[in-house]
Parts: sequence; C-alpha cells; structure tokens
Amino acid sequence: MKSTVCYTRAWRDGVPNRSRWIDTMAAFMVFSLWAHAAAGSTSLEGSWYLHGLISGDHVGQVPGWYWLSLNINSVGTVAATSTVHDSMGNAHYTPSLGQFTVSAGRIIMAPNPVSFSGVVNSRGDFLAATATMAPGSSDDVSGYNLLIGVKQGTGYATSDLAGTWRMHGLVSGSASQWRGWVYGTSTVSSTRSISSFDVHNSSGDTNTGSGTAHLTSDGIFTIDQLTNSHGVMSADKKTFVFTRTGEEDSASTSPKSTWVPASPRRILLAAGTCVC
Repeated sequence: MKSTVCYTRAWRDGVPNRSRWIDTMAAFMVFSLWAHAAAGSTSLEGSWYLHGLISGDHVGQVPGWYWLSLNINSVGTVAATSTVHDSMGNAHYTPSLGQFTVSAGRIIMAPNPVSFSGVVNSRGDFLAATATMAPGSSDDVSGYNLLIGVKQGTGYATSDLAGTWRMHGLVSGSASQWRGWVYGTSTVSSTRSISSFDVHNSSGDTNTGSGTAHLTSDGIFTIDQLTNSHGVMSADKKTFVFTRTGEEDSASTSPKSTWVPASPRRILLAAGTCVC
C-alpha cells in the first residue's frame, strides 16, 4: 500500500498562487494514508526520530527547526531518549511527552495541552502532526509546529542511499528573509556521490548542485554540502526526513544559487522519497 504523499503549494490571501505568498503562508502538506483498521491495531512501539519546523510571528514565537529521539512502549507511553536539538543551538531540555494511542489512524495524545493532531500510516512507522507549542524550553523555538516522525530501523548501509530521490520542503525564518517551499530531485550512487540535485522554489527559481551523502549504521543521514543538517532514513529505507539551517548570503531577500535558499535564519524541514 502506498503510505505517504508529500507536496507543496503557495497561497496568497487564501487563493492558490504559483509564485507568491503572504507572510509565512507557504504550505507544506504531508498526508499519511492508513488502512481502515480496527481502533488501536496500529502499534507505535519502537524507537523514533521526530523532526519539526516552527513558524509564527506573534510575541513569544520563535521560528526554527528541531529534532529529538524518543521511545514508545507497548502501551503508548512516550519517553524522550535525547534532548531537544534546535536551530538556535539549544540542546539542554528533555521534554515529558505523555502517552500516544491510535484510533483509526489518528494519534491521540494524553495529556494534550498543545493542540496536537497527528496521523500514522498503516505500518506504524511514519507519522505527521501539527501542534502549537515550544518542543523544548519556552525560551527556545516556539510557535506553530509541523513535525514528522520516522521509526528507526536496523542494518543501514551506504548502498541504501542509491537511487533517485524526490524531496519536498518548507523554508521558515524571520520576516526579513526569504521563506517559501522547495522541491527537487537528486540522484545518489551506491558510493554516496550525489551526481545531480535540482531544486525548484516558490519564487519560480531553479537551483542545481552536487555533493556527498552519509548514512550511519543507525540511519542518521547528512550531506556534506548542507551544513547544520540532521536527518534520518525510514525503516524501509525508502524515505528520509531532515532539517537544516542555511548559511548567510548577501541578498537576504532572494534565493542563493545553491541547494536551498540560505541565510542564518532560513530554516528547512524536508522529506524525500526514493522512486528507485
């Protein structure tokens, strides 16, 4: 069964538009499709990585990315197994996460003080959710969250990178910097070489690049040319999720000719699927 669909679209004043958006209203939508199974039949048990992106410009909201690892036991109790790492450089807070249960594909969080709403696929190894919260300390990144969870697998090898990958992502940040969506295609060899990478964005630009990818034995995914990046590959080795912070460039209002638009506050959350 096909279990994940990712796409991007720009909006302006509530009307679809191919190249413009208002404030942070560039949408990154992830749909997780699930079988019509009995309530509670999908198990979340296992080790997970969560990667999230935050937008928002109200007082007290700080855009940024974050990631953390966690474990969910057989009755849905969630325990963080790392601190929350974020785009501000924080890595000092270990959250208390409560309990997850699954009902007809929907993830129910208890207690739920953060307007959490999530779904999980039929295999129980990929989830997508939204929430209004600070995932770490209230002084760190905080606001409107889009988060993607991937259950950790085993036996990862460099050869798992080989294939053609299609990526969709959202770039967030402060009001003075470029923000919007991106999507692209990359071709990776079994020796980690990324021979081609093209990225299209919501401003109508196309950027290209090449590079070298790395995959650890526990599924952590990085790319040399994407500094401050952190990602993870799914257990079936067909999907990856990653975050990164871009470097500064001199034209803060327009994209830089590289993999994704860059600046100190341009924050990316992306998901890719192998079509090999």
